[in-house]
Amino acid sequence: MGYEVPTLVQAQAIPVVLAGRHVLVNAATGTGKTIAYLAPIIHHLQMYDPRIDRASGTYALVLVPTHELCMQVYEILQKLLHRFHWIVPGYVMGGENRSKEKARLRKGWISLLRL
Repeated sequence: MGYEVPTLVQAQAIPVVLAGRHVLVNAATGTGKTIAYLAPIIHHLQMYDPRIDRASGTYALVLVPTHELCMQVYEILQKLLHRFHWIVPGYVMGGENRSKEKARLRKGWISLLRL
């Protein structure tokens, strides 16, 4: 993805999130907010021993307000996970078949939910 140095937002937020504390970030578009919360999620999931397994269910849940943002976050997440093939991303959006949505959540992945 070409990232070498964290943005200011990422440098300030990621250590706080990794420490298990809550963080509220208000910054302009393109400042790295998405990676500021996805990177710690991926870090924690890849540290599980033994490795996480889809059969265990969903491990992380990210809520986003719009379809467009859901798709943007999903695309970034897929790129970040290219080396972690055992961590599976997915998304659920309103308007789809509820039984299919429930089944996908049970399969186990990092879930993106559109509100």
